[in-house]
Amino acid sequence: MNSPDKTARITPPEADRSGRTERIDPTSGTVALDGASDGASTAGGVPLSSLYAIQAKIGGGGMGVVYLAKDLKLGRFVALKRLNSQANANPSLRRRFLNEARAVAALNHIHIVHIYALGEDADGPYIAMEYVSGPAATSGSRQLSGDPALPHAPVSLDRQVAENGQYTVNEAVDLLVKITKAVAYAHANGVIHRDLKPSNILLDETGEPKIVDFGLAHLKADETKLTVPGEKLLSLGYGAPEQETDASVSDERADIYGLGGLLYFAITGQNPRYFREQDIPASLREALTKALATDREQRWPSAGAFLEALVAVQSRTKVEPSPAKTTWRCKWCDTVNPVSIRFCSECGWDGVEPCPECGSDNFIGMQYCGKCGADLRVYESMLSLAAKMRAAVDSDEYEKAVLLSARAQGFDPAGPSGRAILKDIAQLRDHARGQLARRDQLKEVIPMEIRAENYERARGFIEEYRKLSGNADFFSEEYGLIPGQIVKRDLKRARRAMNDHDFAFALQLCDDLLATVAPDDRTCLSLRRRILARRVVKRVLYAVGAVILIGLIYILAPPAIVRAREPKPISRFSTLFFRPASLLYANGSPFAIPLGRYSALYGVDDLVERFNGTPLETPVIEPLKLADMRRAYQDQMAEIDKSSSGYDRAWREQYVAGMKDLERRQIEAGNYHEWQFVDAELKQFASSGKIGAPVAGEPADLRDLKQRYLGAAEGVVAAQAKNRVAATKKYLNGLSEILSDYTREGDMGAAALVDAELRRASAAPEFKEAEAFLAAAETAASADGKVAVLRSGSLKDLEPIRKTFETEMESIEAVYSKQVKDWPGKYNAALALLLQEYQSAGDFSGWQAAKEEIDRFEIDRTLGSANIVEDLEKLAALQRNHLDLLAKYKTDRARALVKAADAAEASLKDLRARFTKAKDMDSAGVVNDEIRRIGDLQEIAAARAELAAKP
Repeated sequence: MNSPDKTARITPPEADRSGRTERIDPTSGTVALDGASDGASTAGGVPLSSLYAIQAKIGGGGMGVVYLAKDLKLGRFVALKRLNSQANANPSLRRRFLNEARAVAALNHIHIVHIYALGEDADGPYIAMEYVSGPAATSGSRQLSGDPALPHAPVSLDRQVAENGQYTVNEAVDLLVKITKAVAYAHANGVIHRDLKPSNILLDETGEPKIVDFGLAHLKADETKLTVPGEKLLSLGYGAPEQETDASVSDERADIYGLGGLLYFAITGQNPRYFREQDIPASLREALTKALATDREQRWPSAGAFLEALVAVQSRTKVEPSPAKTTWRCKWCDTVNPVSIRFCSECGWDGVEPCPECGSDNFIGMQYCGKCGADLRVYESMLSLAAKMRAAVDSDEYEKAVLLSARAQGFDPAGPSGRAILKDIAQLRDHARGQLARRDQLKEVIPMEIRAENYERARGFIEEYRKLSGNADFFSEEYGLIPGQIVKRDLKRARRAMNDHDFAFALQLCDDLLATVAPDDRTCLSLRRRILARRVVKRVLYAVGAVILIGLIYILAPPAIVRAREPKPISRFSTLFFRPASLLYANGSPFAIPLGRYSALYGVDDLVERFNGTPLETPVIEPLKLADMRRAYQDQMAEIDKSSSGYDRAWREQYVAGMKDLERRQIEAGNYHEWQFVDAELKQFASSGKIGAPVAGEPADLRDLKQRYLGAAEGVVAAQAKNRVAATKKYLNGLSEILSDYTREGDMGAAALVDAELRRASAAPEFKEAEAFLAAAETAASADGKVAVLRSGSLKDLEPIRKTFETEMESIEAVYSKQVKDWPGKYNAALALLLQEYQSAGDFSGWQAAKEEIDRFEIDRTLGSANIVEDLEKLAALQRNHLDLLAKYKTDRARALVKAADAAEASLKDLRARFTKAKDMDSAGVVNDEIRRIGDLQEIAAARAELAAKP
């Protein structure tokens, strides 16, 4: 089923509407009808039906349609061209239609179709133009639609070639000379056609060409821009390459490309999109190859220049050269002699020259060598051709050298000398082609190097490209911007190197900039000063750190030296050198207490006396037992303090979490007064660190929470006091035993030292406070039994479970922290490998996206689903893998936390069951509180929720 015809029809008016005149705006090209109303417009105040009679539809396209019409007044046939309804509704296409009329109306040439009139009716504007009747032999009939009164059908160049075959070289050149003259005339009048193709060349009855369809023409004097930047206007193969990207920048050289395409089509019958140099006769290669150059800078500069080249081809093809020389020039005196004489009329030279093939002497007027039969004229022309090609290569005119090499086709050398000439020509041709290929490669590589910030390489490539092209203005804009880009890039690198503390590299970058592209640049000088200042600060910090480290080693060395030298005395040098350090260990020194404890770790109590030159008694072996026992006791006390600190921190965190949960519930319930009590307790606990006393009117939930955690706090203190007292008593018993041993052995010196330590340990304030607390607890327990948990020993059984759980928690967090810390490095390394992969594959868009992701990650240090580059499969897969890796770290941590909590709860439940069976309900309550504490931990609750949310 055919689609409906949307072509605008010419509707004759119902009656003559005289008195209206048509007026064309000379600036915009629009048609204004004075006095017009509804109905059809007229031209010159006459109805359209009285001007033209539509005969037949002879053409159509996407924009409009062409009719054959007869001028009723002049009796001639015309072509009426108008837009269809869709194109007429488009203001841009309507302006192009009127622009075509203005373009052709400005021209008056025998080979350009003429415009007769421009009008408009209710269906839109129309153009009445010259009707080009085609040759009868091609059209097949003298009439259209079988009507003998109608002219021949139009014949375009493509139809002519399709039906009658390609033109000969002479015919094609003659045809293109006429068309080129018309195009040169149009250019001289400021009109560029921009759509030269075989279907736009019509042939009249005598075979003369006519250029039609100026719908894409550009008027240089018209300030109205019908072609916007970036618009593509072309017919594939015939449109110039620059019209494929941005038709707004095209000029007269676009028509030169179209003329070359017409000539190539006329000779070969093929679209120039598949242009091959070997399909062109040698006489036309230079002219046609230059017309079809992809780079418009390499084409003929004007239609006139191309016309001169075609005329030269005409002359060469129609005027046959003389088959023989008529004169010869004396190489000694430069006299020109006729070939009829053998000796120079001026100097008497015999006119003999060696054969370029075999070297035998031949008279200069001879064509063939008498010895080897070589064609001397051809050899002479080949030598001249090689010299011209060498000169063209030396002057960087590589296109010319390639075109000249085509003239060597058909040369049949008679011997090795001729083959050497042919080889020389081939080498020059290959070298020229290689240089042209290198130039094309550089044209693609230079923008890539600039985008990759390899400005030094880009500058070298631009200079090489200019040399190869012979034009020092190519890439002038990019070349001028390179120094500034180098400064910007190297300053960025210098700042990054400074932040990475690579000051040597940062300074080198700044010095290179100041010495080359940016002398006296303020930003560079300022950055260099900052780098120097930061380097000085770093060195000072290193020096201060080294001094502090050496000082610490000096201060901490004396106890180690004493212990290492026992039982031998300290050397005199060590005594003198470390005496100032030993004074810091003396009583009255601000560091006496911590240094004394440090010295006690080595079992050295008389360090000051040893380094002050006090005579030492004969050392004994037995006090080492005392030192070992004291060290073990101090380690045990430190472990008790650490364990108690952990328990104390745990119940405090749980107490705060419980109050915040209670506060949240009060807010959700809208209980403002109860919330006030909870908020006051939170603030009080944060400032004092102690659970507040019961307050009248406070909620029951808060009172129960206080009571529960008061018991936990008292339990921690009681456990610490009990462990301290037990450890101290064990230590005192051990001291008493070795004191008895030393006394029985008569070693009173060692016994005195042990006795002093025994008195010190028994009178230690921490020991006394722990004993007093336990005594008070015993007294309170006898009254109301609230501290039965201390006697039951539940905390002693609970302690290993707590310690194991806390150790596992710390280990899990340490592993997770390390994984999260190492993850950015893994992601950066993977991006760097992908960047190299894109670069090796020549995928610039992938390389650029990977580099942008590296730069972004250096700033954000984050990766989310919004950062995934969906357009690049490899980069997107890498990003998703590392997002999954982060999620795996988190999931593994949650599983480990839940597993540790489950294991601890299982052990605690077993312990609770054991206490319950033993009817030790107080201990069972403590264990139950511990089970609830572990279950209420925020880390465990969050881990359970995270695992529950996963499928």
